[in-house]
Amino acid sequence: MGGPSPTPTTSLQWRPLGPQSALSEWNGSYYEGLDSGRVATIRADPGNPKTIYIGAIGGGIWKTPDITLSQPLWTPITDTLGTLFIGSFDIDPTDSNVIHVGLGDYWKATPAA
Repeated sequence: MGGPSPTPTTSLQWRPLGPQSALSEWNGSYYEGLDSGRVATIRADPGNPKTIYIGAIGGGIWKTPDITLSQPLWTPITDTLGTLFIGSFDIDPTDSNVIHVGLGDYWKATPAA
């Protein structure tokens, strides 16, 4: 077991997928604009570096089984959690079916009235 897995080579670019109906957002203060939530954590499956997971603040954890595709298919995997505020997560190094999740985000505090 000699070190991290190599990262696959790709010329892919990130592109926003949504939401498209947000008229204002809260990130320490209110602002007008569209925001799908910032990505807090990106991890590759230790056993398969083509499988990528992202954790988004307010958006849950998403998975693609093959990041090298021209249009990777992203699937949400945490929609049944009580919150979608993903502050951090990591994949268990001995069992990639186990994900340890840190819920919450200190920037998502309720604004003062």
